[in-house]
Amino acid sequence: MNVEELETGTLSNSGNNNTRLSEFLTFAPVLLRVQNQRVVMELAVTATSDLIPDLAFCGLLIFDDSNDLYTLTAHQDNHLLSPVENNILLDQLPAWLLTPHDQPEIFKGGKLSSDLTGLIETNIIYLMPVKTPSHNFGFFLAGANLDLAGEDLSYLRSLAELTAIALDNATRFDDLKEAAYEMGLVNEMAGSLAASLNGEELFNSFIARLQNIVPIERVSLALVPPVGDTYSLPFYWDATLGRSRRTYIKNQALAGSPFEEAIQRQEILTGAWNSPETDPLLLDSNLFSPEFLSQMIIPLVAKRKVVGAIAMGNREENIYQEDKIRRSLLDRLAALFALALLNSRLYEEKQLSAELDSRIGVYNHDFFDRELTTQIGRARRDETRLGLMMVDMDNLKTVNDQYGHLAGDEALRHVANMISRNVRTTDVVARYGGDEFGVMLPGCTPLGLEAVAEKTRLAINNNPLVLESGAEITLSVSIGAVLCPDDGMTPRDLVQKADAAMYIAKQHRNQVRIGANARPAHLTDMDLNTVDNLDKQGGDSLTDWLEEDYERFLLWVGGKRNDIESKIMQELNERLHETTDRLNEATDLNSTLEAGLWDGLKVIANLVEHREPYLSGGAEKLVRLVQVLGGKTGLNNEDCRNLEIAAWLANLGRVLTPESVWKNQGKLSETHWQHIRQVPLEIVTILAPFGRFLGQTSLLALKHQRENFDGTGYPLGLVGEEIPFTARILGIGSALVAMSQSRPFRSHRTRAYCQRQLERGAGRQFDPTLASILLNQLEQGQLDFLDFA
Repeated sequence: MNVEELETGTLSNSGNNNTRLSEFLTFAPVLLRVQNQRVVMELAVTATSDLIPDLAFCGLLIFDDSNDLYTLTAHQDNHLLSPVENNILLDQLPAWLLTPHDQPEIFKGGKLSSDLTGLIETNIIYLMPVKTPSHNFGFFLAGANLDLAGEDLSYLRSLAELTAIALDNATRFDDLKEAAYEMGLVNEMAGSLAASLNGEELFNSFIARLQNIVPIERVSLALVPPVGDTYSLPFYWDATLGRSRRTYIKNQALAGSPFEEAIQRQEILTGAWNSPETDPLLLDSNLFSPEFLSQMIIPLVAKRKVVGAIAMGNREENIYQEDKIRRSLLDRLAALFALALLNSRLYEEKQLSAELDSRIGVYNHDFFDRELTTQIGRARRDETRLGLMMVDMDNLKTVNDQYGHLAGDEALRHVANMISRNVRTTDVVARYGGDEFGVMLPGCTPLGLEAVAEKTRLAINNNPLVLESGAEITLSVSIGAVLCPDDGMTPRDLVQKADAAMYIAKQHRNQVRIGANARPAHLTDMDLNTVDNLDKQGGDSLTDWLEEDYERFLLWVGGKRNDIESKIMQELNERLHETTDRLNEATDLNSTLEAGLWDGLKVIANLVEHREPYLSGGAEKLVRLVQVLGGKTGLNNEDCRNLEIAAWLANLGRVLTPESVWKNQGKLSETHWQHIRQVPLEIVTILAPFGRFLGQTSLLALKHQRENFDGTGYPLGLVGEEIPFTARILGIGSALVAMSQSRPFRSHRTRAYCQRQLERGAGRQFDPTLASILLNQLEQGQLDFLDFA
């Protein structure tokens, strides 16, 4: 009997048959309304046992879409047995169950061994296919000890057909639910990505949705430029951190990388790229390289433009097999993400073009105003100086009149280029208006400001503009230069005073004027190499220079060798010598205090090392190491002194932390980490009253020595140049000394091990420039005072 026979009433309606038919007709619409496959299977085997009481057992054997796994739902002795889930392979089934069964089959003496359920064993096994025209789900298993009557077989066949239809309905409903879920996810992501044009925010939004689709433990974003054969990795996300981090990895060769293949084929790739040269996840970003056995790369393409690719990894093997992930959904989400990144790139390009003076090639006035406020705020926060130069061309009108306005534009570009070439990449050059430029120099010293201004003036004056006609035009500029906070604390004050100094310089032309009092630059007649040496040697050399060259002293204060003015200058010089004598007396007292300070620092370091003997000699080695780095990087005397102070105190934070933490060989608890992250702040609070003697640079170095270059450090998570330079020196020095010393849980490291850690940490944990210096010193054997194994 099949479904059609039951619906048309062709079976006998007498006695028990009427009751059984009524039960079937009641059950059928109920089963067809069920929307869950598991419930369909359980209801089907339960109803079969009720409708055919002569069965010893009945079950549904359903294969998955790949026909590799099966699920068995069985009913025996009026009890629904525990289902056998989809973790059973087909080759564990009896061989006669694996043959195709498009028609009902009867197996005499067949049985299912105890390997299947441990309970099923009968004389006869009946198999009924459970299939629709579009899908073969599996088959009904019915076991009996005696032959079933023809009518029982008809009910069994009809139940198999009814179950197939119900399973098909449930499958379609699951597909609809899945499609609705995916559509909701796509719409949610589209809304989230549309809310921002910031690359990092877009990356975080994408990761938040990605975690609901695939198991990820590490994700890296690779971006490719519109033109070129390189890629950069601006961000990565790690499950252990629970958030994204910036990286400084740029200009990586695209050729030969896994990204190249994914981008060229424009399809998802899976594999395991574990060599450092090809690993798309760059797993050593924190000096560790766990093997991600499963990795996947998704190309990012929008509007037929390649934006980049996403690489993700998981430590579990084969986690990204095609049957385990929703590739179509990943493609749709990746397309949305790529479009958002493309829009972000276009926005940044438009923003940059809005900030640039397109004719000249430097920033414009609006950007200058905004950036000056930002730079002043940063200088206050970091307790550093900010230099500001206002540069005005002396003869632009002459150029325009004699050679035309196109030549005038060339002159402006030439001056802008010469200014840019004589300042650092971190400095800001902008066209303030007309023939005037503004230049911001973060972290500039007074002597450095004069040197840069004078170098810029000379470079412009000594490098004539050559026109297409072959004509050479000698240009000159007048420069006014001021310092924040010395000459002003607000953008308005600084610009006004720099402009005032520049206007005074312009009265004489081709001149530099410094500070609020617009004094001439005393470096005018000096060789700029001597200027650099003065900056490195400190203040004493300036006094020596004045004493040795009275002529330059006169020029410095703006005097002239004639009559009364000369006598005034002579008097001033004598007063200067008297003041110098008094300063020498004060210097002797200061030397005594200085010696006491160094003795006190050594006592503190010895106390820390006495508490933990394995640290013995570490502070002294760190002092020698920062002296090496200070010398190689050209730190001035004051910064070198402050850095040495910080080195003696670098381990002071260990006193505030239980010794058990430092001896712990296992993973630190979150409570311990919270405490450790606060230690640098507590140390600075304790030492703040002595800041007058220790120096603010020392306190900043101690506060930020645990910051990492990629932003993964503490206490504030500063990134790259945001970390004070002395703190970067102290941090890398402390790490190298610690590696070279033994600890309760390990012996001291070898030179080769330390070199590998410096190479892997460059640009991540350490400043790459400092790491390169130390690597060179190690190779040359200049750091043998460290205790390498």
